[in-house]
Amino acid sequence: MCMVRARQGESFDEAQFHDGAGPAGQPIELAAALLQSRTEVWNSEELETLKVRLATGHWAIVTLFGPRYMSRLANPPPSKHGALCTPGDFPAPLHAVVAVSANRRGIALLDPFFAKAAQPVVLSNEGFLFAWTGQVVFAQVP
Repeated sequence: MCMVRARQGESFDEAQFHDGAGPAGQPIELAAALLQSRTEVWNSEELETLKVRLATGHWAIVTLFGPRYMSRLANPPPSKHGALCTPGDFPAPLHAVVAVSANRRGIALLDPFFAKAAQPVVLSNEGFLFAWTGQVVFAQVP
C-alpha cells in the first residue's frame, strides 16, 4: 500500500497504515479503500488479463498464501524481520505484495518484507499461480 502511494507521488506514513493492525496485519480491503479502488477476486485463468493491466499503467496489490510463496522463491532475499514463514503447501499466513510488471516468464513483485535493495522479487508464472489467493486491488501509477 505504501509503495503504491509513494509511486503516485503521495506522502504516506507507513506507521499510520499499520496502526491498529492485528497479528495478521491489515486486510486488503483497507488498501482498496485508501486507494479509492475495490478488491476483486480473480481466478487463475485471468493471469494474462492481470499482465495486460500491469503493462498499461497499473500496479496490483495481491495477496499470496505465504508458505506457498516462500516455497516458490528460488533465492529469498534476507530480511531484517527474519523468516516470513515456513515454506510449504498450506494457506496461512497471507502476505500482500505489489505486482509491478510481468513477462512470459513471470511476475515482478515489490515485497515490503524484504529490503529495498532486493526489489523486485521475481516469481515464475507457475509459482505466482500456486501462491496467489486471487485477491487483487488495482492502482493507476504514473
